[in-house]
Amino acid sequence: MLNKWTGQGRFVKAPELRQVGEENAVAVFTLACDRNYKTKDGERPADFIDCEAWDGRGESIVNNFNKGDMIVVSGSIKTRLYDDKSGNKRKSVVVDVTEWNFCQTRKNDAQDAQGDAGNGFSDVDPNETPF
Repeated sequence: MLNKWTGQGRFVKAPELRQVGEENAVAVFTLACDRNYKTKDGERPADFIDCEAWDGRGESIVNNFNKGDMIVVSGSIKTRLYDDKSGNKRKSVVVDVTEWNFCQTRKNDAQDAQGDAGNGFSDVDPNETPF
């Protein structure tokens, strides 16, 4: 059986690290992932994908990303069934992130030292890749 999801998106807000028990930590975050088409109004609809990354992966994501940054994640889909406060049956769906990659490169230190108001990243030029 195969349960694998890969997607690229931007952080809706900064990822949050939560402590689970005494030894485990999990980063929780939501990615806005654009659809492959535009509406009649010229807008790209987006899906909002809830994700979690455990332990070292989660800590690394929290330390390297902020709101608006772009990331590629891969992992498996997890579903949880629960009863809400009113007793209604609910289901949540989350991507359990097992791999992640940067989609942008850091700006050079000179730009950062000049107080650039950006998020510290710039788009990657595909012509500058080493392969």
